[in-house]
Amino acid sequence: MFKKDDDIPDYIRTNDSYRNLESENRHIRSKYRRALLAYFILGLCNNFSFIALLTAATDIIRINLIEHEKPSTNHTRTEEPRACTGISSAIILLAEVLSATIFSFIIPFVPILVHFKILLCVVMTAVGYCFIASAERAIKLAMVGVVFISISCVMGEATLLQYTAYFHGNVISTWSAGTGVAGVFGALSYTLAAEKHYKYTMLGMISMPILTALTFWILLPVPTELDKQSVVIQRAFNEREVKTPWAILKKKSHLLPRALYKFIAPLGLVYFLAYYINQGLYELVVVDDKIIAEKVQYHWLQVAFHTGSFISRSSATCIYIRYIWIMTLFQLINAVVFTTTAIYWYIENYWVLLFLAVEEGLFAGAAYVNTFVKIGKEEPEEDKQFMSSMTCFGNNAGMVLAGSSAMLAHRLICKLPPPK
Repeated sequence: MFKKDDDIPDYIRTNDSYRNLESENRHIRSKYRRALLAYFILGLCNNFSFIALLTAATDIIRINLIEHEKPSTNHTRTEEPRACTGISSAIILLAEVLSATIFSFIIPFVPILVHFKILLCVVMTAVGYCFIASAERAIKLAMVGVVFISISCVMGEATLLQYTAYFHGNVISTWSAGTGVAGVFGALSYTLAAEKHYKYTMLGMISMPILTALTFWILLPVPTELDKQSVVIQRAFNEREVKTPWAILKKKSHLLPRALYKFIAPLGLVYFLAYYINQGLYELVVVDDKIIAEKVQYHWLQVAFHTGSFISRSSATCIYIRYIWIMTLFQLINAVVFTTTAIYWYIENYWVLLFLAVEEGLFAGAAYVNTFVKIGKEEPEEDKQFMSSMTCFGNNAGMVLAGSSAMLAHRLICKLPPPK
């Protein structure tokens, strides 16, 4: 009726009903903006730790195992047949995702209990960083810290993605953007800071779970009945979960086949291929470069991958890709290129490898964000929480297989003679 606020007559502006409506609209807009910002920060904090540990993988192994055993290794092509340490960085990936996968499968079947789960995530992350920072020549203690952090990451992801059902659908986009920033920020901040002091870098990362707590309990608005209609549906479903757990368990088990072929399989395969490359092949494609030293080339490839992931995860509001299998096909091509490069050394320019890592990240991030957008668009309200959580399980299961495959590929490639 009125195109602008200035077009509204004064006699309407002075009406009590209008003023109440205007105040209520401002409150709704404020809650909407707070939810968007909160989910961006929560996505950043939740994904930061996972990425930082993968970037630190070679350093964790070196400080706690390799330096202690002092193997005769060298990271140059000129003096050694292949740039092999004997222990793949995939061992850190496996430590992260094995425990995380078990928990990501259990969490969807557990009643929501959002506040308790978030508190547990905050405490476990902080304790995990303390364990890793204090570990020196103590690989078991470092691995316990890695497991603590990985469990908190997957629990936080599953819980917060379930909780998106209570807010506007755009919070998924800001969550994805936050996880994308976490990839770049986690990999880059560790790469730059760890050059000065590994231990204090790990202790400084305790700031991330603290920021998570402040964001969740202060910035994120509390869902009310004035929010989306899905609040009513989700609350009714959550109440039924507590009252009739076996009936709900049976219903959820019937949803598994649909979740598998629509969401779990395509996203899981994309991340299987991505982390097979990242943790099994990045450290084997070391080349001579005048700018990037060989000992940090692995770190910068991680930064490049997560830069690409950030770009695509932030594009959900602009580009929607319904067919996730397209990203799976392109990621398979990337896996072939990196595997053959690690074997035959036919890419000798490090900047080409950086470009390929960015492109690999683009497909991984696009698969992630479009999968959850697809769940929001195509699934019934009462099934969205379960579908989101089970998709997280598929994502982690793909990374478990990637860790095992990466360790095997690393071992086999290191045994091969250098190409002539």
